[in-house]
Amino acid sequence: MPLSFLLRPVSGQWDGDSIRLFLLDCIPAPLREDWALEKTQRWLMWLGEQAGTGVWNTLLLAQVVLVLTGLFALLGSTMNSSHFVSGWRRRLGDGFLLLLRSLPEYLLNFIFLIILGPSMLPAIIAMTLHNGAIIGHLLGKHSDELAPAVMDSGPLSRFAYFYVPTLYQRFLAYCFYRWEIIIRETAMLGVLGIPTLGFYIDSAFEFLRFDVALILIAVSASLTLAADSIARRLRLRFIPVQ
Repeated sequence: MPLSFLLRPVSGQWDGDSIRLFLLDCIPAPLREDWALEKTQRWLMWLGEQAGTGVWNTLLLAQVVLVLTGLFALLGSTMNSSHFVSGWRRRLGDGFLLLLRSLPEYLLNFIFLIILGPSMLPAIIAMTLHNGAIIGHLLGKHSDELAPAVMDSGPLSRFAYFYVPTLYQRFLAYCFYRWEIIIRETAMLGVLGIPTLGFYIDSAFEFLRFDVALILIAVSASLTLAADSIARRLRLRFIPVQ
């Protein structure tokens, strides 16, 4: 807060209302009036309920999306792999993945929201298609570095016993990398009506509760940082450096 005074424009004029905004209004009213009485306790319980519900829905949606993203990425990568397709079919598959990963999740979610109605399902489909297309494209490109299977086999056997085991470490690395991004995007998709952290942040701004919005933004940032730290540790533990 003191930095706002140090970094303000030289020509800026500060009146009593401006000083009041920075020094008093940013502090929640219950905490300004009493620090230990019933009003503050009710406010903290209400805020904790919003933060807890938002974090739970964010993690739940993110984990569902992560699992479905992995499945879609493995299957979708075969459309861009020389081990399964070639010629115009591969170019068509690569163009399909390019289209899906080029469309923002917000746009896809909005389209499915109109079609399917307000629920978590539009967000799940939108984020699965977008993130799965990104990982699928990368896996398909990396598969070109692999030598053909020693024994000739059908597509299903080649996929299950050669393709997936060989690319599994890269697959995990990409999933762990996208996990932190999925959690961040899941939280922000709440502005479209999904009850994640973004939903409560947007509601706080709508009702001019900037103190609540600031706290919930800090919770969202902490959740994203925690996911990034866990993903990094998992990559170092389960994926050896090559």
